[in-house]
Formats: sequence, structure tokens, C-alpha cells
Amino acid sequence: MRFEVVVSILLLASTSLAARSDQGGAPYYGIPVPGRTVSALDVFRLFGGNCRPRSGSSRQEKNIIDDVAKLLANPQGEELAQNIFNGLYFALGDVDVTKLMGKWYTVVDSPSVHLEKCVVSYFQPIHKAQYTATFAVRQYFRTGNGVELMEGYGSQIGPDPGQMFISTGHPSDPCPYTPIKVGQMNALGQYDYVILSQFLKHPTMVLARDPQVFETKYRKEVEQFVDKFDFRSPISGSGNTLRFINFADCPSNEYFFDLSYDM
Repeated sequence: MRFEVVVSILLLASTSLAARSDQGGAPYYGIPVPGRTVSALDVFRLFGGNCRPRSGSSRQEKNIIDDVAKLLANPQGEELAQNIFNGLYFALGDVDVTKLMGKWYTVVDSPSVHLEKCVVSYFQPIHKAQYTATFAVRQYFRTGNGVELMEGYGSQIGPDPGQMFISTGHPSDPCPYTPIKVGQMNALGQYDYVILSQFLKHPTMVLARDPQVFETKYRKEVEQFVDKFDFRSPISGSGNTLRFINFADCPSNEYFFDLSYDM
């Protein structure tokens, strides 16, 4: 079956559950069901519906979408999806989207997908209701020609794990990320770090509020987590290795400046 047809089937399956985002946000696929449990396979369909293959996609990008398509087409898809779902979200309780807002530093990344280092992200709220939320996502890093800016969006479509999607806007990220583990809250009432991954455990990245605090307080904890639960050898079989960023290699003029939302 042609790649374009597989993607069309994915989008059609997800669009049958489609809903527009809360006002002011980008479109997302899925209907929040407060107080009820959405099946793991339906969550995968929502994930597939949020994948956006671009013209001229790399083989790596196509492989990510193809792997999701194969799972959805598998006769044992529900069982497989449930096993993967359990393997991702066992460490995640309720996530308060307001505690994810603000400035983040990328301290762990997947170098087979992202070549950039010293990446900074901003999550800015757009709209929040009881069970749903939308927020803007901006990532930036310095190049020899100035600041490179990537824009994406995040959507929370229900109260359960697996119902928050974060699209980075990075050209090598056709599919969204989802939080799978959050760190302790800091003095400002924000999560100190968040592990973001996709449904086949690749790519994966870790964002932290303060790289130095992460290095001294949380790095060992995160290393043990990604090793124990196979994020270094993900389900996709890509042979991915995670890169822990040495923030000492990020000069202050590249890593520690603020980004105005008016840019």
C-alpha cells in the first residue's frame, strides 16, 4: 500500500473522532471524554491524526508514520496498543498543563532526528477549560545567521494520560510528543523537568527548567528511567541513542537569553 494511502487512512480514522481546538488554537483531532477512559487504540488513532507528513519527508519521518500505521492495521492492534500505552504512562499521573507553561531548556535529545544543540522552548497558554487546553510552542536556537525559530502548538484534549499532544514545529517531527514523566515542582509551582516522547519511544527528549539543577539533581534519575524502560532501544527499532546535552558547551549568548513573543 502506498505511503500516501496509509496516511490518508490514518487521518480518516482519526477525523471520525475529530474536533476543533478550543478557540484561538490550532486544529487537533479527538474528542475529550471527561470522566471516562478512552481505549489505547483510540489514543493511537488520535496520535496518528496529529501526524503531519511534509512534502519531501525524510525516510526517518516516513518510518515513524509507517510504524503507527502498521500498529493500527494489525489484527492484534488493541492488545499491542494497550501494552505500549501501559509501558509509556505507568509513571505518569495527572498532568497540570499550567505547570508546563514557561521557559524550558532541552537537556536530552534524539540526535538521529534533531541535529541542533542548545535549544530553548517556550510554552505559552492560549486557552484553558476544565478538561482541555491549547498553548503555543516556540523553540529557538542560535545559528551563524542569528536566531532560528520554530513554531508549533500543544493541545490537551482530555484528563487522561495520552491525551496531551505537543507539536514542536520542527521539520523532522511529523508527529507530536506526549508527556510520559514529569519531575518535582519547583518553588514557582512549575514542573522541574518533563520527559516527552512519541508512542514508539522514539524520538524522545527531556526539557528542564534549569540545566544546572537538572545535572546535579535529576540526571541520574532520568538516566535510570530511560535505561530501565528501553528508551535507548525503542520499539521502532531505530537503534536510537539519547544525547545528554552538556550545557557547559552552550555559551550564555546562545542558551540563556529570553525570547519575546512579539518576535
